[in-house]
Amino acid sequence: MENKYKSLSLFLLLVVCLFFSTNTANSQESSGQLFEKALYTEEVKGELQNAIDLYQQILTTYPEDRQITAKSLFQMGICYEKLGSQEAKKAYQRIIQEFTDQKEVVTEARTRLAALEKPTGPEVAKGLVVRQVWAGPGVDALGTPSPDGRYLSYTDWETGDLAIRELATGKTRRLTGKGTQEQPSVFALNSVISPDNKHVAYSWTNEYGTYDLYVIGIDGSGNRILYSSEDKDEVYPASWSPDSKQIAARRYSASGGEKFEIISIAVADGSVQVIKTFEEIFWPYFCYSPDDRFIAYDFPVEENSGNHDISLISIDGSGETSLIKHPANDRLLGWAPGRNEILFLSDRFGTFDAWIIEVDNGKPLGAPKRIRPNLGQVSPMAFTKNGSYYFNIYTRKYTTQIAPFDLKTGNVQEQLSKTLLGSNFAAGWSPDGEYLTYVVEQTEVAGPGWYHRPLHVLNLGTGEEQELTVDFEVRVPRWSPDGNSILFTGYNNKKSNQKDYNGGVYKIDIQSGHVTELLQFPPVEEPSHDNFFRDVWWGHSIADWAHDGNGILYVNRGRIILRELESGREKELYRNNDLRKLLDLSPDGKRLVFGIENSDNGTWSILIMPISGGEPRELLELHGSEGIDIISWTPDGEYVLYTEKLNKISALWRISPEGGEPLKIWQPNKIISGLSIHPEGQQIAFSTYEQDLEIWVMDNFLPEIKAIQ
Repeated sequence: MENKYKSLSLFLLLVVCLFFSTNTANSQESSGQLFEKALYTEEVKGELQNAIDLYQQILTTYPEDRQITAKSLFQMGICYEKLGSQEAKKAYQRIIQEFTDQKEVVTEARTRLAALEKPTGPEVAKGLVVRQVWAGPGVDALGTPSPDGRYLSYTDWETGDLAIRELATGKTRRLTGKGTQEQPSVFALNSVISPDNKHVAYSWTNEYGTYDLYVIGIDGSGNRILYSSEDKDEVYPASWSPDSKQIAARRYSASGGEKFEIISIAVADGSVQVIKTFEEIFWPYFCYSPDDRFIAYDFPVEENSGNHDISLISIDGSGETSLIKHPANDRLLGWAPGRNEILFLSDRFGTFDAWIIEVDNGKPLGAPKRIRPNLGQVSPMAFTKNGSYYFNIYTRKYTTQIAPFDLKTGNVQEQLSKTLLGSNFAAGWSPDGEYLTYVVEQTEVAGPGWYHRPLHVLNLGTGEEQELTVDFEVRVPRWSPDGNSILFTGYNNKKSNQKDYNGGVYKIDIQSGHVTELLQFPPVEEPSHDNFFRDVWWGHSIADWAHDGNGILYVNRGRIILRELESGREKELYRNNDLRKLLDLSPDGKRLVFGIENSDNGTWSILIMPISGGEPRELLELHGSEGIDIISWTPDGEYVLYTEKLNKISALWRISPEGGEPLKIWQPNKIISGLSIHPEGQQIAFSTYEQDLEIWVMDNFLPEIKAIQ
């Protein structure tokens, strides 16, 4: 790590040295300047104790600047780690406990703390074993293990069919044969194996793009529909009753309605009983008790807090008891088979640990006990009959870096890049090159598997970072030509309960932070199954400024629209149902490049057309590609850059806007999810994307507590 920072590019060192020469008095330094000085001392000079002293000075001098203070505390932890000091844990724990509003840094602190924690001590069950059972290509966690521990149900995403994996040998077989990834795609979701090892309940896409509930034999026989979503709602199985006669399921309104229900479906005749109705939409985990009297479920306790509690409800919906009520984030993992204990996940000690609580007649009995520190931010699957617990770990991260770039040759000096803290994507330079915007992906708000994506802006001179949006999920921000505002397509979370709201195009003022809605996308009563991702706002919507800043261009539902901001008048420039979220206006404002996925033959194309109108011209067509993720002009307008994905790895190409042979200029060993070239053409900000899905099992961890009689 130290050698990496010693090899930072000359331009960065010169900037930092110039910074120090003009800021010699600590009393005149801002919090951002002092942070940059401490970071330089740590990463470039390698003087860890001196860096710690500088970070401590920030904590003492600028306690009101919570963003810089949290970052300083995190870097102190990094320094302590390098020194081998246990003070690192204290620094990370302090961030988690005292800086809950700084979600990005809290996420990083949890990760570092988890790496330092060791599952030792009297709280760890004797003989406990945690082992990985499936990793690598093809892993899917939308199923459960069979109660005998022999099989795992899952969706085979090569086709979308329901499949079974034999855990001991890794052999697989498909239970259905009608899945396809061709449009319209058809696939299985959320499969659950019955307690008697004979059947699998699963959801299957229907003609409306929503899901029906099916039951099939574990040998692939007797496939039948148990619940048809005739009202175009969505139904997903969650848990079988112990006698295999009932299936507890989630039921949602497909039109984004106002309620979510826990229902019970009789396997014999498909009759439905509503157990619990919620007025908000969320995705809980729930399961039957071994004695078939209760259902345990977790739920968010406060909007956007990220914390959950756990309750029990009688299977007839008559009685309800609070099981876990705590300021921490407590997530249900499962009810131990044949026992009176519930396993749950909690971060009350700073890391996500496994806990159990004893239950007697539907009520908590005594205090919960921690049995496995630092299990991680896992997602539940199910118990087997012998008490082994299966769970999955899904990790994904966007990494944004700034690297030297040669505009003439296209050379990206990735080895000299500077990495931004956190999971960030969609970076974009301001017109003057002094600021960088990006979207930060945060996971605490809604728990494992759910994300919040606010827009941030970074002052590259001072290092000060500001969160511009709180209530919006942001996609593809674009700076205005005058650098005073940012345009983005997005979703206003405060309008999520409005039936006709489908997102829109917004602009935010950099100085005031005020967000102005420029337009709302039309409501979608019934998204078409053939073009579901086109019809909803987040599928293929993108916006860009017109050259003079008085208008915008946007893609929505297969159309490119030019809109005058003052009058609201619109002009359709191009229409094609195969349009994708790929659009960029040339630096001179005269030509537009965009991308389409040809659904009839599986090819991808980049087209160019005059902004004044006329027929587009095809620059190139790609065959056998996994897709184009980015299209962007170079600042001088000489080339069009694009990224092509093949074998889950991206390559950056360039092509003349006049046509000709494209040239591959860079290929990192990752997926490129965003890029922006500095206005002067000497630096590039790019984001890469990584994800991993693994399935694990925890054995021999249940303590000796009396089983249910």
